[in-house]
Amino acid sequence: MGRPSNIEVAVTQTGKKLVPRVSGAAVKVFEGVIRI
Repeated sequence: MGRPSNIEVAVTQTGKKLVPRVSGAAVKVFEGVIRI
């Protein structure tokens, strides 16, 4: 599409729980899950 999408992902840990934060401007082109 010619438009860049800038997405920032930060993961913090609270106890045993990982908390992802996603921010930025993007055109939605897909959905997904990241498992670690």
